[in-house]
Amino acid sequence: MKLGRILEAEIGFTEYFAECQRQSVPVTTESYLARAYARERLGRFDEAIEDYSHALVQEPAAQHPSTQLRRGRLYLATNKPAFALSDFDAAIAGGRDSTDAILGRALARAKLGLFESARQDVEAGLASPAQTAQSLNLAARVIALVVAAAESGQYRVSAETAYADSLQALNLVEQALQASEPHPEIFWRNFVRAEIAYQSIRRAPRFADWERRFCVDLMSHALEVRDRVSASVEESLEAARTFAQFAEYPPPEAALQGRSPEDLKTWAFELIRRVVLQVPTNRQSIFWVETIEADPFLAPLRSSPGWTEIRQLCGATR
Repeated sequence: MKLGRILEAEIGFTEYFAECQRQSVPVTTESYLARAYARERLGRFDEAIEDYSHALVQEPAAQHPSTQLRRGRLYLATNKPAFALSDFDAAIAGGRDSTDAILGRALARAKLGLFESARQDVEAGLASPAQTAQSLNLAARVIALVVAAAESGQYRVSAETAYADSLQALNLVEQALQASEPHPEIFWRNFVRAEIAYQSIRRAPRFADWERRFCVDLMSHALEVRDRVSASVEESLEAARTFAQFAEYPPPEAALQGRSPEDLKTWAFELIRRVVLQVPTNRQSIFWVETIEADPFLAPLRSSPGWTEIRQLCGATR
């Protein structure tokens, strides 16, 4: 589904569903899955879950383990680990015993306090040689949650095991960063630095060094893009994401250098406005919904007046 057509597809399927209801014609499983995918891309996770659920009611879950996997991920993203665990179990039982399913189940189990089985899933998931930056980061998050549980006394392990787990979590983060080349700083900004699961390893010197080094690089590049009027749309959006994230989660002073959150938000909105004005007027509302509003890394800006102003400039109603 090409960018620029996602919202139109979602609207088209919704109109088709309404027509099916008027004509008393059943909606096909494929149509539910297509609209679910569009809604997922638009960041409308609860509605996507609803469509995936309709599809799974119409077709036995065993025939659609990939759908169970996608819904399980969305349950995790919406903080419903018990439902996610059920979906990951079903996906694995249905033959979708991929690294994603196993590590997704590991995270769901860790969030539910099932730390021993979560560790076992991490071990099984990491047995596959085909690891990605995301799968390594997912495994690291699980182990970091296990470390936090050990520190709080919720999960009893020896001091040696707890220390080994801390090292494993840090090593997995490092491997994830290496797998995210050539832009580990972007991966760090998007998926690591603000991740609450990493609270237990955030004090480690290695973690602090990554934070300082990557944030300095990110701020330097974002400022250069802000001052370069000829910057591409993607460069401008990446810079806006950096400013937005740093406004919400301040970086070390080596990167911040006295700049305030309001400064950072102002620059983010300047870049977003610059990008929007490069889009044809009759496409701006769709661009806003699909590209700006659906971007999770711009979320810290949503409660600011500048967000509403640019949305109105685009003529977007959502």
